[in-house]
Amino acid sequence: MKKSILSLCVFLSALTLLHAADDNFTKGKELLKKRKFIEAENALRKAIESQPNSAEIYNELAITLGNQGKFDEEQKVLSKALELNPSYAEAYSNLGNSFSSQKKYKEALENYDKAISLKPENAVFYYNRGNALTALNNFTESIAAFVKAIELDPKFEQAYLNMGYSFTSAGKFDDALRTYTAAIEKFPSSAELLRAAGNAAMIKAEYAQAEQYYAQSIQKDSLYADAWNNLGLARQTLHFYGEAISAFQKALRLDKKFTQAWNNLGTTYLAKRMYDSARICFVEAIKITPNFAKAHYNLSILYTENADLDNALKAITNAGNYDTKNPAIWYQTGIIYSRKGQIRNAISFFEKATQYDSTYSDAYYAMAILARRIANGEDPIPPIESQNLAVSEEKKQQHKQFRDDFVKGMGIVSAQWMEKAARLGNANAKKEMGEQ
Repeated sequence: MKKSILSLCVFLSALTLLHAADDNFTKGKELLKKRKFIEAENALRKAIESQPNSAEIYNELAITLGNQGKFDEEQKVLSKALELNPSYAEAYSNLGNSFSSQKKYKEALENYDKAISLKPENAVFYYNRGNALTALNNFTESIAAFVKAIELDPKFEQAYLNMGYSFTSAGKFDDALRTYTAAIEKFPSSAELLRAAGNAAMIKAEYAQAEQYYAQSIQKDSLYADAWNNLGLARQTLHFYGEAISAFQKALRLDKKFTQAWNNLGTTYLAKRMYDSARICFVEAIKITPNFAKAHYNLSILYTENADLDNALKAITNAGNYDTKNPAIWYQTGIIYSRKGQIRNAISFFEKATQYDSTYSDAYYAMAILARRIANGEDPIPPIESQNLAVSEEKKQQHKQFRDDFVKGMGIVSAQWMEKAARLGNANAKKEMGEQ
């Protein structure tokens, strides 16, 4: 009788532990859904204490750790789940997600492939595989993975979005737009798909179509600042400046720290020659993001248009400090120096622009014009005696010869630069070459 009572007590004790594990497991999953990750972690660890052989509890615990950025620990916990259940496909997929979060995409792919081998009918596994392949720039295989995910789950909206992104990354803009438009037919209320279609249309320079997509996306979700900013860009490109200004202002009402929207509003005011308003916008963008080279560059354009060349030079110097390889910045620096009459300095910056973009026809044309001016006697190299140096007559003659050779050389390279500008399609250079 005592043995029976003891067995019953052991059974009831085990049952109590299972109930405790179930309660903590349920509590942990609910907290995870509410994104209360620390509380979820605590509940799931208690569940493991009561039920240490449950692979499912370890899997849920790993998810809470990953959401806290504890990826190494997450991977150890998932390894434990797979030790307990080697056929746990979801754990392999989550292990892949953990590696993806660390940008270890090859390791991620290995785990996604294991998950797929165990459950080939799971669309999410193919979707995850597609994302890893996109990150590795393997767009052919990533697109195939997204196609398979959609085949398994035709209502998988995010798979359409990411497949379109893969097409875009591969430079297949027509396919990207077709993907988005097909998805919009299935998910007409998706603001995200409409925004993506707008982005694809902008890349294809189909600005009117882009404007329509952005406007429709805002009808679905009017509180997304990026959508208003993109709508403003489409309208700006179409020269609908008043409507563009309204769109950028709406973006800024939703997000006062939206650097790009401040800059874009500034460029729209600049196009309308509303210089004071434009300057305020560029300064605000720089205040929010001091190293935002585009705003410094645009501020330089504004000062240049107003003949304030000293401030223009300061602004473009700042832009160059933050974006050293942008040929447009060095071209603009050349423009400023040329307007200041410092022709040799200007040529050096135009030449720097061509170093970063060998097809920059405007820079070659500008160098050709300025070299011609030097050949005609402008901005000469000062004679050595003007430098207050004690030099011999021989040195003076040598320096004069150097100056004469320099002027002669400028005449030669002027013709070469003009020819190259024309060859690259510069209209002014082609006209000049035709006249010659």
